[in-house]
Amino acid sequence: MLEAGIVGSLDYKIIQADRADDLYAWLKDNKYSHSGDEATLDFYIKKAWFFTVMKIDTMQMKKKPDGTFDGEVTPTRFTFASEKLIYPLKITQLSVKDKTEALFYVQAPHKIDLPDEFSYEFTWAPMWSQATGFAIPDKLTDAEKTWQQHVQGRLQDYNQKVQQMRQKKHEPATLEWAKKITEDDLGVLEGKKPYTREAPKEDVEKLKLLKGHVQKGQFVTKLRKVFAKDEMDADLEFVRARVGDKEDDVEYFSILPTSPP
Repeated sequence: MLEAGIVGSLDYKIIQADRADDLYAWLKDNKYSHSGDEATLDFYIKKAWFFTVMKIDTMQMKKKPDGTFDGEVTPTRFTFASEKLIYPLKITQLSVKDKTEALFYVQAPHKIDLPDEFSYEFTWAPMWSQATGFAIPDKLTDAEKTWQQHVQGRLQDYNQKVQQMRQKKHEPATLEWAKKITEDDLGVLEGKKPYTREAPKEDVEKLKLLKGHVQKGQFVTKLRKVFAKDEMDADLEFVRARVGDKEDDVEYFSILPTSPP
C-alpha cells in the first residue's frame, strides 16, 4: 500500500502489486468487490500501473433503520502523469455485457482522435464533405477548399469501412464538437459574453463550472464511441487527428446541414 486517505465520502487506498494472484487475494480478503479475473489484473501489473481502490466511508452516511446507509457519493477526479494519453478500456470490459457507450471530452494542444478502426474520420470526413457541398463556394475559406480536395478521394473507402464495421456489429466513432478555445469562448464561461445557441438557462449557467479547466489556445474535442465487448481487449491511446498524411484541425462547432441530432 502506497497511500491511504479520505476524499469526500470515499475511503481510498493506492496499491501496487507484483503478482496478480496476490492482488486478487488482497482484494477478496479486504472485501473489495472485483468482478474480473486475475488475467485482467495481470495486464496492468505487467505495465507497472498503480491501482486505486475505494469504499464509501459509512461514517459520513446516514444509517437507516434497516441497516443500510443513505448519502451522496463524491464525484472523483483521477490525475496521473503519462507519456501518452491513455484511457484504461480493458478493465472496463469486465462490467460490459454486450456493448457500452463512451463519451470523451479531450483537451489538448491539437484535435484528438481514436486510433485506427476506432477513428471518427470514417464518419466525420464524409459528413463534413457533404455539408460543405451545400455551401456557397465563395463562402468557403481557402483552407476548407484545400481540405475538401484532400478528403474527397477517401470518401468511398471510408463509407465502405463503415459498412464493414457494421457487418461485424461494430459502430464507428462520431465527432460531436471540436474547437480551438479563444478569448471569446472563455468570456462565455465567465458570463461576460452571450451564449449564441439556444439552450436552457440553467445549462448555460453551468458552463461557469468549466472556468479554470478550459484553457485558451487548447483544442477541445468531444467524441462518442459505442464499444462492443470484443473491441475492448486493450487500452485506448488517443492520437493526433489525421486524414492520411495530413493533420486534421478542422473545427466543428456549428450545426451543419448533415449534423447528427
